[in-house]
Amino acid sequence: MAFENWSTFNGAAKGGLEDNKKTCRVVPIPAYDMKGNLINLRHYCQTLEGAAVELYFTLRHWSIHPKKNQLENSGIDTYTADIILIHVISPPTPCAGTSLKQTVSCFFNPNESLTKNHC
Repeated sequence: MAFENWSTFNGAAKGGLEDNKKTCRVVPIPAYDMKGNLINLRHYCQTLEGAAVELYFTLRHWSIHPKKNQLENSGIDTYTADIILIHVISPPTPCAGTSLKQTVSCFFNPNESLTKNHC
């Protein structure tokens, strides 16, 4: 999958994506459905969004000791995690539809009843 196929939702994301094209390469994370079948990259959003998944990952830890002129307890701990694969254990739950008769107030006044509509 190439960066060119990625959608962005705002200008900041688009700019960041353009910057990443110059220095990064796409490495898809393998994702498997509940039956253990590999999910096609084109179906990731619809299959994974809202699903309960197991993530298999590696966790690395580096303990950076303080320099000689620093306090003994001023060391730094750094952690990184890399996702190895994703396994769906429960599919996304469908969103409950809203009633067509439901009305929404144009504004909210905390001093008034929530049952009043103001339009």
